[in-house]
Amino acid sequence: MWFLKKQKSVMRQASSKDKRFTINSPSKSQSDMLEQYMMIEKEIRPIESYMANCAVSLNAKLLLNERIETLQKLIDAFYSLKSKCYSLGPEYQTYFSEMWEHAHNSKDADFCYVDRFECELKELLKNKDQLSAKESLYLSQANNLKSKIESVLSESHSILQTDLYKRFDPVVQNDISTILYFMAKDGTITRTKHGRTYLIEYKG
Repeated sequence: MWFLKKQKSVMRQASSKDKRFTINSPSKSQSDMLEQYMMIEKEIRPIESYMANCAVSLNAKLLLNERIETLQKLIDAFYSLKSKCYSLGPEYQTYFSEMWEHAHNSKDADFCYVDRFECELKELLKNKDQLSAKESLYLSQANNLKSKIESVLSESHSILQTDLYKRFDPVVQNDISTILYFMAKDGTITRTKHGRTYLIEYKG
């Protein structure tokens, strides 16, 4: 259910209602409108849905290569959609233009849906080596992190949270904070306010 709601939200962001392309034109016969509707559902909507699925996937925590791959798939789908609409004729070109190339929302009066994804992909590829090294460091530090924390706590029994952070690379500090929060919730540790930090006491 969450995924479907998110997908619909992504689709809505492409264009607000007053600018959204419509097939309900007074100059069209009912059969023409039905034919156009069926064409959109058959030829266009599957590509739009795939593109929206990619956008939803980007909200998850992806590894660098997974993110790059998903961005590329979304961008490829955008241009595949453009090619398909242009091949179907002027009315579908207008549909693509108003839905995706010149969309607008409360924050932007005129934007191309794919621009931000292309910018992100460009930045990721430009800094890929640096980001990959950082990711490798994070993965190595995050591996079995809870067990590593418990090992430190079992040795010291009580330690300031700031001192605990010093035992690990700063790249996993947020993860440590989250782990400690849940350890306190389940009673494995107690956390007592101590100045600007907490005194952590291990209950084992």
